[in-house]
Amino acid sequence: MNEIPLQPPYDGRRLCRALVAAGALARVIVFFHLGPFGNDNHIQVIKYIYEHHALPLSTFSDQAYHPPLYHILAACLMPWGVKAVQALSLGFSLATLWLGAWLLGRPGWLDERSKPWCLGLLALHPQLILYSLFISNDSLAMLLGLLCFAQLWRCRQTPRLKQYALLGVCLGLGLLTKVTFLAFALPLTLFVLAQALAGRERRPALASALACFLLPAIALGAYKYAANAVQLGHPFFCNLDMNRWNELQHPTWLGLSSLFDMNLFKLMRHPVIAPATVHSYPLLLYGTFWYGYIPESTLHGDMTRFRGMGSIIYLLALAPTLLIVAGAGRWVRAAWGALRGAGTGARPWLFEATVLLTLLLNFGLIVAAGHKYDMWSVFQGRLLFPSYLGVLILLGQGLILVRRAPILDRLARRLLALLLIGFVIYLAGEIVISYLDPVDPLRLYHMLFLVDMRAGQ
Repeated sequence: MNEIPLQPPYDGRRLCRALVAAGALARVIVFFHLGPFGNDNHIQVIKYIYEHHALPLSTFSDQAYHPPLYHILAACLMPWGVKAVQALSLGFSLATLWLGAWLLGRPGWLDERSKPWCLGLLALHPQLILYSLFISNDSLAMLLGLLCFAQLWRCRQTPRLKQYALLGVCLGLGLLTKVTFLAFALPLTLFVLAQALAGRERRPALASALACFLLPAIALGAYKYAANAVQLGHPFFCNLDMNRWNELQHPTWLGLSSLFDMNLFKLMRHPVIAPATVHSYPLLLYGTFWYGYIPESTLHGDMTRFRGMGSIIYLLALAPTLLIVAGAGRWVRAAWGALRGAGTGARPWLFEATVLLTLLLNFGLIVAAGHKYDMWSVFQGRLLFPSYLGVLILLGQGLILVRRAPILDRLARRLLALLLIGFVIYLAGEIVISYLDPVDPLRLYHMLFLVDMRAGQ
């Protein structure tokens, strides 16, 4: 398959720098207007660690089942108050933006003309911004996800034992932060195997490479699972096993219709969670990925007439979603051609394959858990954010694909531009509403109504 050149005569560096600056500014402005708490009560765990100088059992609260790295770091800032704790998330968010821009800027893999669009999504995606600014381990998980991929790139560039050990440290820190990083374990291990088996003179032996990678990953990342096994007899215990509130979300699954209901117009009519959409896995994931489908913060425009902005975002987000799906097909075809020796070039196929496999397993973990516990609240797009780089890779591939048809190319780019503008309008509107109709900035829960699970059947 003939590849479109990765380095066309185009320089978007100024635009990329402007997007990074805009993304950083958006995060700082939102931080000063956003209450510190989302719907997950992480502050309870942080206060416990600060007051008792010990880690709670996983059964202590709904959020105590998480691995404790974020909560330990946050507890160190408790003497300065909750806004100082939230500032830790702001720091992680800005670091995530910078690291994502650094990765997207590496030469030789992402099409130059696609970079500004990918970076624009990373910089201005409202859900990504909001969930990186709460007092929540999501902020650290997003950063560590990109840190794993950044170290993966370094391992590709310099395949030495030290680099594999650092990759193991990154994975271990991720496993010490959020269960989502179980989806990273297999792809990163396969990457190390493939690199070590490549047979180049300076590459380390297979056993040494695996040992350098796995030992720090296990030493750092196994704590919570070992503690659960000893204390509760269940290494993968989670809050859904406590059955405190999950019955209120039954039944989410209504049969095959829950898998294949992709009626976007239904979601546009009900931009916030409602019985009409709560039984569809695709609509749940789509809605929570692109917009505040679940009321989740003190920016509560989705609870006012401004929620109509959600309908517009859903419609415009169809363009990048279709590009991502089409990009997945293009990447598979190109990778198959490269595997058969048809124009492999210097493109980092193993790096891209590892990132995309991580995204796939991350997606599968969400669907499997949501189906097992039959709960709509598990189907949240934010849980994909640690593997967000995979989404950007597929978006870039989709943009290359439509370039073959000038009409589709222009349409795709205009829709993407409108979506980014819509993101800015949405965030600005939320900030204005927070002035005109303020709520308690320390509110711990924002879902102020129950969904009638029987009404949508």
